[in-house]
Amino acid sequence: MRRVNIYGVLAIAALMVAVGATAAAPPDRTGWAQITVMGGRSAEGAYTVALDFQPNATKSAAAVLVYAEPSHTLLLAHFNGSAQPALLGTERALAITEGVFGSSASRVIVPPDPKGDERIEVQVLYGSERFTAASAKVNVESFSFVTSFQPDNKQFYHCVTCDPCGRMCPECDGPQFTANCVSCTISCGC
Repeated sequence: MRRVNIYGVLAIAALMVAVGATAAAPPDRTGWAQITVMGGRSAEGAYTVALDFQPNATKSAAAVLVYAEPSHTLLLAHFNGSAQPALLGTERALAITEGVFGSSASRVIVPPDPKGDERIEVQVLYGSERFTAASAKVNVESFSFVTSFQPDNKQFYHCVTCDPCGRMCPECDGPQFTANCVSCTISCGC
């Protein structure tokens, strides 16, 4: 007879629920594009940025760009498999990755020191059009957020999960939002 470690099963179940709660699209947002962005400084001092982009079916994206603001430092440029970094023009990204949107994610270590920066801005390149999907006033030393959006009608749903606040999600009419994980508040605008 096979013995099952009930504590191990419960730990795996809890992990699956936690991952599902932070990564799943908000209810009734089927067909919306979704961007998950995480970043911050590790205990060793390295600055890491992670990005996952799930496009919607109505617009074809060429790239997703992640900036630290107000310095306008391009931390990461993630290109769809067939897109070209030449789309950036004269801008220089600290890290460039490529993969097929919807089935690949990026996680890179970048050299900047974001001290003085207070926002993370995410832009999606649809051909030559730049669409700001999120402009998050967050603690750039340690952040994680998910933005679901409709690029055609400019609707946005931003979610931040942090301890001890849990998941906080406002629906906004623009890409700007402010999250404070100390006072457990999130609001539209920066």
